[in-house]
Amino acid sequence: MHASLVSTIVSRIVQLSHDGLVSPQIARETGVSTASVSKYLRSAGIRGRRTYAYLKALSRRQEAVLLGTLLGDAYLRRRGTTHARLWLKHAERQESYLKWKVAELRPLFRAGVYRARTKEGHLYVRTVSRTHPILTAIHSLFYSGPKGRKSITAAVLARLDALGDQLPLALAVWYMDDGCRAHERVGRADRADIALGLLTPRQRRLVVSWFADHGYEGSCSSDRCARLRMTSTTSRTFFAVVGPHVHPCLRYKLPR
Repeated sequence: MHASLVSTIVSRIVQLSHDGLVSPQIARETGVSTASVSKYLRSAGIRGRRTYAYLKALSRRQEAVLLGTLLGDAYLRRRGTTHARLWLKHAERQESYLKWKVAELRPLFRAGVYRARTKEGHLYVRTVSRTHPILTAIHSLFYSGPKGRKSITAAVLARLDALGDQLPLALAVWYMDDGCRAHERVGRADRADIALGLLTPRQRRLVVSWFADHGYEGSCSSDRCARLRMTSTTSRTFFAVVGPHVHPCLRYKLPR
């Protein structure tokens, strides 16, 4: 192999390593064998670190995607004293959306995307991240309530506020996961709804209040299938804010 080409490949491998990828991921990205990747990393003085040592912190964009999907469909699981893992699962028709999440959070993932069936025979796609201290810290934020159930607290919403200009992305992921476009009757303007059914009544009120504080007025029903129902006027603003971040396979959730 030409020396200049080798130098280019090695530079690319080292950069991917600094970006948080480990040898199997780098091999897939570069088309070089895992053994060669390890050899090149050793030659560059990168060796013997634990997998999660490659990633010290998430970027604000990565944190926005992570928080958004945890507010939605994703969940974290931790066993004993091991660090937490992130579990992602979507209907088969949303496979490209799942792969987008994995690409955004790629330093956390090694496994591929797998297909499976529900008990009713419906196809879905899923993947799981590696264990990581960053996920353990986020686990403590979302699972601080009784019985280890995922909850939305003032601390979670404050973490959203800290995202700054990445907040619209987090809201878009939350909406793509758990939201839908609705209207009360034919001819009425579209409205944005977000499912809150698994939250306690107190948590639902907290979420409704947080959205109102950010200019998104709405209400929430008290039944088990509770949803945040934004007003038509508010929804127009919300759709304009999250629209640029909505994945192509989920554009149907936006007004036509």
